[in-house]
Amino acid sequence: MEIETEESADVLLRFKNGISGTVHFDYWQRQLIRNAVITGTQGTITWNLAEKFVHVIHKDGKEEKTIESYILEVFDPTLPRYRMKKRLGDYVKFLDDEGDEWQDQTNTEKLPILLFVCPRMTDLIYAKRRTRKLVADAWYWEDDDTEKPRMRFTTVEKMRQSGLLAKEIWEQA
Repeated sequence: MEIETEESADVLLRFKNGISGTVHFDYWQRQLIRNAVITGTQGTITWNLAEKFVHVIHKDGKEEKTIESYILEVFDPTLPRYRMKKRLGDYVKFLDDEGDEWQDQTNTEKLPILLFVCPRMTDLIYAKRRTRKLVADAWYWEDDDTEKPRMRFTTVEKMRQSGLLAKEIWEQA
């Protein structure tokens, strides 16, 4: 392989609190594998970045698998409010009408997390208020209901401040 690092490595760790662990790096594998396994007294957690899931096995043998999917919408700064309102309404309708189809196709109970990037803080405030109303009109849920739609909002400026718009993390096709 033509890489400027070791092809594989094993690292033994011992933390101040007495917990020990191992890390294995393997660049020989042809298949993309990006995971971590954490085993403790209460069970084991397996995190798999390549396949986008977290698998938990409790000490009593009970298993959980969490798959997170995301849909990203970046609103154009010139988008009129009435178009933003329609787009937000379309997403809420998608979650309401197409949720069962999404769950069937992805083999998961969880609906995707919708991520919205607004050009300005005023747009973010409007989008959040509008979305709350749309969701309240479409659903009724209990506070602990897992079916509650998950929608997150931010601004371009907040993304820039956190480094998410840094040229270093984006690649040209």
